[in-house]
Amino acid sequence: MATIANTDSLNLFDCTPRELASRIQKQIKEELGLSTSIGISFGKTLAKLGSDMKKPMGLTEITHDNHIDIIKKLKIVPTKKMITKGFEKFTTMFI
Repeated sequence: MATIANTDSLNLFDCTPRELASRIQKQIKEELGLSTSIGISFGKTLAKLGSDMKKPMGLTEITHDNHIDIIKKLKIVPTKKMITKGFEKFTTMFI
């Protein structure tokens, strides 16, 4: 995974972050023959989430306007470690 802070992409590259991501994706495909999935957001975690949403060759933009709706749609499945750690914390707090 690579992360690019591109808050000034409009000024530097004369394009939006989505257009810049599309250019990068296209160039990687043409020059290396590799598919990429890119997430664009206002934070690294949400950008990573976006990159995992559409594979292969996906491009997902999570904005201040849509991030709540996207997060609400996620299916969160607790892992054994989450359950065990949660139980340990519960027992130390209340027993």
